[in-house]
Amino acid sequence: MNSAALDELKNPDFIFQVINLVPAGIALESATGELLFWNSAAELITGFSREEADANACLRTLSGAPQNGGSGPAPSPVLGRPKRIELDRKDGRRITLVVQWTQLASASGLRYCLYVFSDVTENVIDEDSVQMVNQLLLEAAQRMQDQANTDGLTGLLNHRAFQERLRQEVSRTRRHGRALSLLMYDVDDFKRCNDRFGHQFGDKVLRAISQAARHICRQEDIVARYGGEEFVIVLPDTTLDGACMTAERLRSGVEDLEVADGDMRTTVTISCGVACASGGGPETSVEETARLLVQQADEALYQAKRAGKNRVVIHEAARRAASQSLCEKP
Repeated sequence: MNSAALDELKNPDFIFQVINLVPAGIALESATGELLFWNSAAELITGFSREEADANACLRTLSGAPQNGGSGPAPSPVLGRPKRIELDRKDGRRITLVVQWTQLASASGLRYCLYVFSDVTENVIDEDSVQMVNQLLLEAAQRMQDQANTDGLTGLLNHRAFQERLRQEVSRTRRHGRALSLLMYDVDDFKRCNDRFGHQFGDKVLRAISQAARHICRQEDIVARYGGEEFVIVLPDTTLDGACMTAERLRSGVEDLEVADGDMRTTVTISCGVACASGGGPETSVEETARLLVQQADEALYQAKRAGKNRVVIHEAARRAASQSLCEKP
């Protein structure tokens, strides 16, 4: 297959067009229960739009499955065994569907549930043929997941994927009683860079900084674009000392970068805030702990800006926790 054809197969718009032409209903659900995708056949079969299907918990009827994300089968590239279920269409007519579903994990670790279903009320379906088609659809859906979680400019995780991964890491930290750190950083005087060189050059700066972060991070670290020129790095199993070392390596690495495009050349710096969380107890929810961690990293970043930029600042709460931990050691 030539490279142009391969590139087209990676295009999410092309994938959506293909999946919308498939005569089987296809639905994709996030770990939080949000209906992310509901193709044209799904709407034709059930009579429900995506918003209506989401509001009416149509997927629970389709699967009879546990809530996505926690219990249920481990992520698998193979659809489950077909089963027949009864479903009331929007117009009140009861139909018989053949449904298959499975949990998926994207390259960034997020979980989803994929449903594939067909109306067999008046037709006998060749399930072997459906299985083959479904496998092709499954592979396309996995590519769609990765596209949905990725920032188009930098190739990093996007804001939504970051929030979900952060909650997962906070939950894991609580279960195992380990440390978790968060870095939040942004480009100093980025507006001035955009005004001087133009937005396309500014995009090049953001991509260069993203590559620098990937270079210094471990495989298990989670690097994401938070928004605009602001980025975050989740550091699992990392204490305050380790987080500060990573932040300083990133700061100095970016400072040494020279971004060039033709005759245009510039150097940039970043300011970084550091926040930490430990295993802790159940006094706050996972969502509240994640929110507080982001807030503290953001406050530390603001302090770094006020102190003169191009520096790393640790949030006071992280300093206190680290000092208390040292005092408690025998």
